[in-house]
Amino acid sequence: MKCTQCGSNDLINTMNLPFHVSGDARLEVSKTDIFICRECGHLEFFNTHYIEKLKEQERQHQAYIEEIMQIKSELNKLDTIPFDEVYYQNKIAELKEEIKTLERLRVDGKSIRSREDSIKDYEKIIKERKDPRIESQKNGLKSRLAELDRNHRRIY
Repeated sequence: MKCTQCGSNDLINTMNLPFHVSGDARLEVSKTDIFICRECGHLEFFNTHYIEKLKEQERQHQAYIEEIMQIKSELNKLDTIPFDEVYYQNKIAELKEEIKTLERLRVDGKSIRSREDSIKDYEKIIKERKDPRIESQKNGLKSRLAELDRNHRRIY
């Protein structure tokens, strides 16, 4: 290690003292290694604890960025999945067959109405062309993004 003032290699570690810096270079009170140059008396300050905290914050920030990129990639993939109208048309056809069977068996109207409501729901899905299965996945990913953002704001 060299003195940044005169370039001498003759530095002595005075002791590990509590130290506080305020202003733009604010540091938390922590242990700071203080070295004094035997040639010119210049003091050199080293705070490895603070540097480790900064490195950990950087690691957390990088992990945050990577997770956001992963989630955005998953959202983009979900956006490319085409709407599967046939799936819902088949569901409607199945329900209509069930209704016919229930009517033949003279089952109570509640069971039939329940299936008719499901048919209306499926028809609405077809009309809006939004698959609730995919929308649910998207909403989960968007919630995760919001949670990450809240956590990140607490760190920084």
